[in-house]
Amino acid sequence: DFRPDDLAHSRQGCRVPLGADAGALAAAARDVTANYAILDQLEGFRDNEGKLELKLAWPDTNNKPQHWKQRTNPYIERAKTNTVDGYEAINCPHTANKWGGLQFNNGPALLTGSMDPSLWFYA
Repeated sequence: DFRPDDLAHSRQGCRVPLGADAGALAAAARDVTANYAILDQLEGFRDNEGKLELKLAWPDTNNKPQHWKQRTNPYIERAKTNTVDGYEAINCPHTANKWGGLQFNNGPALLTGSMDPSLWFYA
């Protein structure tokens, strides 16, 4: 099973799953920014319960990461419902601003962790 800690640095600030294919690794190596995502590949990382185990981190800050599971794939399920199916906190120290897992936003950000439609914290 994939775990968020099973990540490799392909370059500084760029983390991809250890099991990522050569194409994802090559794309990460070409990336000129410190941000990289393989949102289109999330379905391949479901666990035995059909959930995605996710971790949201803020490098170079003192903010502790959010670590959770959810069944909703925010990249595919693009209806903002203000709920995340199967949300299960593992270690989520930040709960302000209606935190509840990642969902599609279709507003100021692609994804948000705020379950209030007027907020987009954790984007």
